[in-house]
Amino acid sequence: MRRMIITLCSWLLSLIVGMPLLIGGGLIGFDVNGHIPKRSDTLVISTQIHEQVAVTTIKQVFTNSTMLPALATYGFAVPANAMVTKFRWKVRNTWYSTDTRSSGTGRRSGGRATSLDTFSWSFGATPFIFMFKDTIKASEAITVELTYVELLPFDGGLVEYVYPLKRVASTTAMTINRWQIDIRSANAVSAIETTPSMIQVIEQTSQRVVLRGTSIRTSDPSISVRFKPRYDNLTMNVLSTKPDQEDGYALMLAVPRTDTDDEDVLPKRFTFVIDRSGSMAGNRLGHARAAARYCVEHLSAQDLFNVIRFDNVVEPLHDTHVPATTTNINAALENISSIQPRGGTDIMAALRTALSMHKADGYVNVIIFLTDGTARIDHDALKTANNSNTRIYVFGVGHTVNVDDLSRIGKDHNGKAVFVPESSSSVDAVSELFDFIKDPIIKNPKVSFSPDVVYDVYPQVIPDVYLGQQLVLVGRYRKPGLNTVTVTGSDSRGPVGSTFLADLTNDPNINTFVAKIWAQYRIALLLELMGPEAQGSATWMEWRDEIIRLGQTYGIATPFTSKVDVPLPDADGEAGSITHDEIVVAGERCKVSPNPIIQSTSISVDLSDLDRLNVRVEIIGLQGNVIAVLYDAVDAAEQLNLTWDSKDQFGIPVSAGAYQLVITIDGRRSTTMLHVLR
Repeated sequence: MRRMIITLCSWLLSLIVGMPLLIGGGLIGFDVNGHIPKRSDTLVISTQIHEQVAVTTIKQVFTNSTMLPALATYGFAVPANAMVTKFRWKVRNTWYSTDTRSSGTGRRSGGRATSLDTFSWSFGATPFIFMFKDTIKASEAITVELTYVELLPFDGGLVEYVYPLKRVASTTAMTINRWQIDIRSANAVSAIETTPSMIQVIEQTSQRVVLRGTSIRTSDPSISVRFKPRYDNLTMNVLSTKPDQEDGYALMLAVPRTDTDDEDVLPKRFTFVIDRSGSMAGNRLGHARAAARYCVEHLSAQDLFNVIRFDNVVEPLHDTHVPATTTNINAALENISSIQPRGGTDIMAALRTALSMHKADGYVNVIIFLTDGTARIDHDALKTANNSNTRIYVFGVGHTVNVDDLSRIGKDHNGKAVFVPESSSSVDAVSELFDFIKDPIIKNPKVSFSPDVVYDVYPQVIPDVYLGQQLVLVGRYRKPGLNTVTVTGSDSRGPVGSTFLADLTNDPNINTFVAKIWAQYRIALLLELMGPEAQGSATWMEWRDEIIRLGQTYGIATPFTSKVDVPLPDADGEAGSITHDEIVVAGERCKVSPNPIIQSTSISVDLSDLDRLNVRVEIIGLQGNVIAVLYDAVDAAEQLNLTWDSKDQFGIPVSAGAYQLVITIDGRRSTTMLHVLR
């Protein structure tokens, strides 16, 4: 058996001899003459859904049906919010699996964990790709088994599970030999629907539904299953696990009652703050006006609102917030349409004015802030001014925005920041978020536990509960047993509280995926904290070391850890030796510092003693889109010294997250991961 590598580069599959990108999962390969081996002999899927958590295991057998050895890559389109919890493969009656290693310095300079290229793999909404670096022999079979867990979306009272079959259109249909889906819930389950309808219900009780399909053949891009749990009151489902000799892990899902009425929706106090400075001229102001008009047109009858336009002068439409009557809405739309660019950008004055008009009462206070500007922000002063618990949602338009400061405004004030390119409309981004937040039913929720044995609960700031949505919390507990969970907050009638009895298990063998979900939240928090911290400081190093420990303990790839292909004994067999002698540029000869990246990073590539024809260095998004081209030459120098300013090819700062540094030499590609912090 040979060394193998894991990478997130979904774009690679589409480049192999022009073949369609089949991911269901699929094994794509070719022999030395470009012939394609047989794709799949067997595909068996098993899915278990407990409340809103799904665990899916895919087992496939592939055979190289050509007469020559073949290279191959396994790919699977991991759904959004899913994590691969296990990946293993069997060749010649021996099973192999993977390990997680530290990247040494934490700067992901390549080659620190192993002597081969160590590609990362994501626990987020990105494809899982496993490249077999050596050949599969003629007529040889390989069995691949992948397990992933995901927290299913709960929207409008419906839970939806989607199984991806392939990433792009193809004339080849996917055949599933057998698929069974087992849905269990503590609440009554109804309205079962599958698309396409090739999977039938074979067993159904009030709290369990089993579906099964055989010889399923479809060209559809995915198969979905939707069902509706009934919640008569605010309900909290708790899934927990407790490893031996460790504290336990709990996943808590709070869901509002299914039949919530319109009068249960809390009234909102909206302030739409629109930047009209000179730099907003053209498309930017046009997008901002259109986005603000959408929000005003979709206000609820019980809402209050105001419009503030600003440059270096702040001009509210009204002295106070007004009801969302037809007359007031029409006046606001006329005011928004008349906004013209002028003057400078005084963000602090605009936000202070908006915050001063909000009150701490029965309304949910929200600021929608649209700007393209860069200005000095006194974050402590804004926190002091926000004495009404106002949520601030920032929409940055264009490429001149101060990403760091605007992101912090959203985070500090229980909102978020979204950045859209100048060439794109901000209406879609604003409308999607506005539709989500327009129907809150519980504001300022707080959760307590008795006995007080639950700690490290994430997210640290608990968001409001919205109509048709769920509240997701993860935490750890010191002692198993019965625990009273109390959720308090305010609804349309005033203060409200609900208590639930949770049984925190002592069993290490159930809900084991919950530990990974908790670790994912913890790592995300630490990466966020590291953003403004000086790289290399004692605090930065302490957080880095904890991320490495979490990555290694829970098998999660991070900016400081990688999934590597060391031979590990598996439950069904012993691992054999794995070797290969291919030179991989990105893993061995590329140095990146700093990584994670806050503003910019330096990239050095050593191409000495290599053929240097047709060299290209680029930044690729996890969905395969080109972010920036750093170098492109027919005949390259021996040493490349490059800089990436964490912006795309249009000069717009990229969002926080993972990106691929891709080095191509005369058609051969290798990849390493970069991580941007904001």
